[in-house]
Amino acid sequence: MNLRLLLCAFLVSVLQLAPAYATPKSVTLGILTDLSGPAAYWGNQTRIGTEIALEEINQGDSPSLKVVFSDHQLNTAKAVTGAQKLIHIDSVDALYSEFTPTSIAASPIANKAKKLFTYAAAAQSILDDNPQAFKSYLNYIAGCRAIAQFWKDKGIEKIGILKATAEFGELCLKGAESVYPEMTIVDYNHGENVATQVLLLKQKGVQAVLNATFEPDLLRMLKNMKTLKYSPLIGSNEDALGTEAAKQYPQLAKGVSLFGFAHISDTFTEKVKQRDPNNTLVSLEAAALAYLHIKQLYQTILACGADSQCQQRTFAQSAPNGVIAFQGWSNRVAQFDVSLKEWSGDRFEVQS
Repeated sequence: MNLRLLLCAFLVSVLQLAPAYATPKSVTLGILTDLSGPAAYWGNQTRIGTEIALEEINQGDSPSLKVVFSDHQLNTAKAVTGAQKLIHIDSVDALYSEFTPTSIAASPIANKAKKLFTYAAAAQSILDDNPQAFKSYLNYIAGCRAIAQFWKDKGIEKIGILKATAEFGELCLKGAESVYPEMTIVDYNHGENVATQVLLLKQKGVQAVLNATFEPDLLRMLKNMKTLKYSPLIGSNEDALGTEAAKQYPQLAKGVSLFGFAHISDTFTEKVKQRDPNNTLVSLEAAALAYLHIKQLYQTILACGADSQCQQRTFAQSAPNGVIAFQGWSNRVAQFDVSLKEWSGDRFEVQS
């Protein structure tokens, strides 16, 4: 009897000490981004950051990492079919998605399949419907609020917003309205010429214009402002206007303020240059975010296997990282410092 009790106690202790999840032999991650469409300037940097992470992981003795890309070209229908293929054909363990409209489209598919879904986009609504989702990228409310406050401190009285009809446009408006409760609001759709909207802003005497958007849409706005000889102050997100693009509009660039990430490490920047000597470093934050989150996803799958609850707990506890000044997750939202940058004549420089 005593021997039987001892044996039972021994078996219980072994079960308690045994790892809860078997380490997988390999990990496969799916990347949903734009590699050949209007936001390919961002997606191709994502590809480089992913490749650097992939190479570093696969140099070691740990289980191998495989990455499968899906090029949605910023098209929501392609994002849906891409997510379905990644999950049901490529059998990915987790997804990394980029951009608001395409991430909103892909999220329900990942949620139904109980796949960890990390997305780099402004949208916050995804978190409400998908417990597997974690939001990365900038806080558009905080960013647009910071630009509006910067203008307020300079004595600007009349501001307006050229507001994209997307969630990120609404978030920017919310941030700006906390500083300027009264402003001129003009809507536009992605890809629209916006000549009529820009003319309206000029006619209303708007001194400063916010437009948080994609680079092609911001460049269309700048082109119309130049044509109309209208030179207001301009506020946007950092990845919407690169240095070379700004140089095309020197008169307008003098009044540009951008919100963006506070810091990307010199070490990581050098890794990008070594991998791609011709890299312009425009939208470098895309590469840094992909590098950071691919490694986090890989470590999470290693620790948890396919257990979704374990994945959520483990991913939420990802340590701070200096590559892009990642401070951790709070309520499934990545925490980053926001900086303001102004045009200094030949480049954008951090002001705060």
